[in-house]
Amino acid sequence: MLVTPMTQASPIPASAVPLLSLAAVGLAPVWWLATPATLCAGLGFYMLHNTLQTHATQMAPERRGAAVSAFASCFFMGQATGVGVAGLLLAHVGTAALLVGGALGLLAVALDFSRRLRMK
Repeated sequence: MLVTPMTQASPIPASAVPLLSLAAVGLAPVWWLATPATLCAGLGFYMLHNTLQTHATQMAPERRGAAVSAFASCFFMGQATGVGVAGLLLAHVGTAALLVGGALGLLAVALDFSRRLRMK
């Protein structure tokens, strides 16, 4: 089978692209190498978002509207909070450490979500 059924989709492959892209942007020695990595990061976040949203719709089929609205609320509030925290940290740790730290945080989220899916 070429495509994994959505009920079995894992966030690990979907998170690999933005994880590697964030690390590449943070560690790029010249600015122009960050351009394709940023493009890949956007594609990877799109893939990860779709995987997580698919699982959110399947977690509580009888309360799908509430599940998706909770997912969207947490997703966007987390984005807004993350930008604020990153802005405060930037002056103290620098851009490279901030982006690599974000990549490691993304890995932690993907591993935890994958572990929780296996427990289900």
